[in-house]
Amino acid sequence: MRFFLAAAALAISACASSATGGAAPGAPAPAPGAEAPAPPAPSKPTGKAIALKPPAFTRYRLERADTMELQLPDSSTQTQSYRWSAWINSRASAETGGYHLVLTLDSLEVAVSGVPLLQPALDSARGTRWTAHLATDGKLSSVETDRESSVARQFEAMLRYLYPPVPGGEVRSGTTWTDSATVPTRAQNFEVQETGRTDYIVTGPAVRGDETVLVIGGNGTFTRTGTGSQYDQPMQYQSSGQRQLTFYLATEGAPAGAEGTETSKVTVTVPAVGQSLSADQRASFRISVIRAP
Repeated sequence: MRFFLAAAALAISACASSATGGAAPGAPAPAPGAEAPAPPAPSKPTGKAIALKPPAFTRYRLERADTMELQLPDSSTQTQSYRWSAWINSRASAETGGYHLVLTLDSLEVAVSGVPLLQPALDSARGTRWTAHLATDGKLSSVETDRESSVARQFEAMLRYLYPPVPGGEVRSGTTWTDSATVPTRAQNFEVQETGRTDYIVTGPAVRGDETVLVIGGNGTFTRTGTGSQYDQPMQYQSSGQRQLTFYLATEGAPAGAEGTETSKVTVTVPAVGQSLSADQRASFRISVIRAP
């Protein structure tokens, strides 16, 4: 039984170590638990309607920090932290119903509790290419990759945050809506189905850096269920949590970055021994658009 629970502990913490990836050396990662701005109260939609129009080429920097606090069978706790940064190049071309995307993982860094991930694992992920369809409402579909890499697979869960949600194909200041959806994704070392509900509101225009943007803020909840294995031992995964999101959409329609926080309670069960392991997870992320010099 001790072995199976140890395997569950390994599985529940494997994600963040895989999911660490990244930006240029020394790029700051957001602090775990950092709060994204809460959306203000709704107001009547005003101003110019903005449609999503991704540029032909965009370079993104993704940064994420996770803290996992495991509750072990002997009632002790174990805390692990993960940080990753990644550079991703995006090429977009118009196609029916939206855009065809080619996303390439250019470079990355991974650190697990301050220790860099071994170079072979990074090399297996570097250069990974995804193709996908981006609908005019900002949702990704038909995501396919050109290789199998446990590290790169963790990035797929973050690709949906590169592009802001734009219901009906355009938004304006004061627009509000609720998005409820069930999507396949990856959490820790498990393939899961995520069911979530997020309430959005658009504010602005606002000046951010050297551009004018609409601010799309969201507050939501989610649950995840799925299965996985460690050392050929089947395991079941469940989690529920809360999420805050903030997207920025430039007034010409280009994605202009995003940030968010997430907290969740995770439970992994080993059916063979009827035992469970739980963990509290806190995460924050930031997506930046890298401008050409």
